[in-house]
Amino acid sequence: MKKAVSDQQLDPLRSEGDLNLSPRRAAWAADHLDEATQALLREDDRYFLHQSLSTPCLNVLRACDGIYIEDYQGRRIMDFHGNWVHQVGFRNPRVIAAITEQMQTLPFCTRRYTNVPAIDLAKKLATLAPGALNKVLLVPGGALAMGMALKLARMATGRFKTISMWTLSTAPRSTSSPSAARRSSVATSAPCCPVPNMCRRPIRAPAPSAANARVL
Repeated sequence: MKKAVSDQQLDPLRSEGDLNLSPRRAAWAADHLDEATQALLREDDRYFLHQSLSTPCLNVLRACDGIYIEDYQGRRIMDFHGNWVHQVGFRNPRVIAAITEQMQTLPFCTRRYTNVPAIDLAKKLATLAPGALNKVLLVPGGALAMGMALKLARMATGRFKTISMWTLSTAPRSTSSPSAARRSSVATSAPCCPVPNMCRRPIRAPAPSAANARVL
């Protein structure tokens, strides 16, 4: 019979986690980050809200190029994480030239008007999309795109329930009426923040506590 292992027993072994405060992380920082870098990390910690998976920051960057990021101490590191690398690479010359040209001619355009680059992009996306997906709405970021996609899906299907594979909410995931669904969607961002590593534990609502209140 296997003996259960407590979180306290696992803590010394965790080198990465939701808060990245393990002894291994502290030892790595002491060995590999100079005082100037650590001072900047302390400044970051002082002025930025703390986020799970990003607190504290791992290092300080000063440049990037192609597949490489360069830290404050001048070390070049291959970026296997992605973001721009899995698309066109950091500081891609064609991307920089296109952005520079657009910033010098028409840096902003509301949807009251249109413009040639926007039409060209919409046409390209509609051509690449499968089936009858031939309409485009450009948004500033991924969160807005996801929210609008959910609303459009509700309008198109007449349904209102959704299934989330990643949730940090204490609100119920299932509702029985449109009005309850609306209440749930409002509540998902409000009640309290989960304790660290909640995403790795059975899904349950954390009890309200002073610690959760401090996170907010």
